[in-house]
Amino acid sequence: MPSTRLAGLSRNWAIAVLAITVLALLCLGAISLTQHDAPFDPTKTGDLHMYANVVDGVRRGGDFYDTLRAQLVAGHYGMKSVFNWRTPLFMSLTALMPSNLGMYALVLLTALVGGGLAVWLTCRELGLIAGSSLVAVEILGLGTALVPGTFLISELPTGFLILLSATAYGLGARRTGFAAGALALFVRELAAPYVVICAFLAWRAGRRRELALWGVVLAAYVAYYLWHVHMVGLHQRPDDLGDNAGWVQFGGAAFVLKAAAFNGYFTVAPLWETAILLPLACIGLMAWPGPAGERIALTVFAYLALFAVVGKDVNSYWGALFAPLMILGLVWSPAGLRDLWRAAFRRREDTLAVAAG
Repeated sequence: MPSTRLAGLSRNWAIAVLAITVLALLCLGAISLTQHDAPFDPTKTGDLHMYANVVDGVRRGGDFYDTLRAQLVAGHYGMKSVFNWRTPLFMSLTALMPSNLGMYALVLLTALVGGGLAVWLTCRELGLIAGSSLVAVEILGLGTALVPGTFLISELPTGFLILLSATAYGLGARRTGFAAGALALFVRELAAPYVVICAFLAWRAGRRRELALWGVVLAAYVAYYLWHVHMVGLHQRPDDLGDNAGWVQFGGAAFVLKAAAFNGYFTVAPLWETAILLPLACIGLMAWPGPAGERIALTVFAYLALFAVVGKDVNSYWGALFAPLMILGLVWSPAGLRDLWRAAFRRREDTLAVAAG
């Protein structure tokens, strides 16, 4: 296994990271045992049913915002907040197709291509054995895409587009990475943290043309979202239901753990399995050297930090935005743990060996 970023840590820092990892495993494990909710079933969410009805209504010739309003009213959603009104692009494109099967196939293809690029990237940077092991991990993690109808949760295609973008960037296909990242933003505004990270990395690397293109994308999206806000305003009424709870919930580790579990097999697995997976994946992401690892690590940690503050308990499916990237850290975790252990204890062992000699 190649050397990782963690190999250069001082002894004290290495011990601190190991201690934090053990503490995270214990805390997340304890949290997982206190959560008694039934496993998340993406096929039975009210949101999924509502989105399917909106697509059907638009396909039959209905106006998007009129149709969406009717479904929000039927579902007793808080409509005073614009954030409860999804932007129209993804569902409108789905409605243009004769059936949902067309968009389902596109989302599944995006997941397969993104997963394939992830395996290719891992083989190139970590070796064939690690790349082969990632295949099994990807099958477990991307399995959510196989559930019929789940693709209508726009976080799912957005997460696959982010996976495709980040891995394409890692392989040097910047145009593909840019296009997939830009499309992810227009599918779901929650892709904005990833887009900002891409713009920052382009700025730091001195890629002025790419930075300018990201500026154009962000400006275009702001204009698009302002138009969306205007259209929502035209369809809101004074007696609409409000949402007193808001999205700033400070759910902390419990919500982050549930979000990380929205990840294929782990969606229906006991939560304690994700409590083990998440810290190990984070170690692997911290360990992953090079530009690809940096982009993916920054993205995952940005979403973990964001969702520790923002998100209701029912929004755990937001984890689909970062979970496909998070599991890539698993294949780097053995090398990361090896280098952490060596940095923390090998110098002491070497000193004892010299003294004994």
